[in-house]
Amino acid sequence: MDIKCKKSECKNNKSCCCCAKLIKVGKGVDCETYEYSQKNAENLKQQTAKNMFEIGGEIESRVPNKSTKIYCDAKCLFNNDGICNANGITVLDTENKAPYCITHIDE
Repeated sequence: MDIKCKKSECKNNKSCCCCAKLIKVGKGVDCETYEYSQKNAENLKQQTAKNMFEIGGEIESRVPNKSTKIYCDAKCLFNNDGICNANGITVLDTENKAPYCITHIDE
């Protein structure tokens, strides 16, 4: 399953790849698995500064969890009795909103 996440400071985020064992998408299509990580937030700042002055930064190892289950409470085309059956999801980050699933399609 391909799980992309733009919430860089989440503890499960490894270079925009979610490595959580399970993901919970709420009724409002928000990612309820999100958990802030000070370490990831600091790494993001360091990597951003580093990339401003170098052609390419180091690529962090990202290992998605192949057995990740996505539980979903949203009214979505991919919701099959509380389990997401999409081939993958993308979670976006905005300043004023919780991380949310943009793969969501209304039923």
